[in-house]
Amino acid sequence: MYSEDELLPLSGLQHMAFCQRRWALVQIENIWEDNRFTAEGNVLHEKAHSGEIESRPGVLIRRTLPIHSLRLGLSGQADIVEFQPVKASSGIALAGRRGLWRPYPNRRAPRGARGLKQIQAGAEASFKRRAPRGAR
Repeated sequence: MYSEDELLPLSGLQHMAFCQRRWALVQIENIWEDNRFTAEGNVLHEKAHSGEIESRPGVLIRRTLPIHSLRLGLSGQADIVEFQPVKASSGIALAGRRGLWRPYPNRRAPRGARGLKQIQAGAEASFKRRAPRGAR
């Protein structure tokens, strides 16, 4: 188990998978410069990073959901998570909502980035078994 002070950013997994030097520049030396593609991504992520909670029949959508795992030593945020009601006992309880819910990450990625995005999505999914603090 890791302490809160030891947690690494979840976003660093993509950098590490792409290039260990890039990870060190971003995570240790705080060196990063946006290019055309990252600037476009920032614009496209504006709604995903809004923190909004949207509710429709049978689905609850949470944007910018804080997540962390002391077991994995990671913290970060899931851009968009859809919660859908389930009848099985494998769901989680959400404050102010009846029944049990299961979180489903909502992730889209450009073709070339899919492998790197899957690394981060896999990590996110591995610690969504418990209700994240921001979902309640």
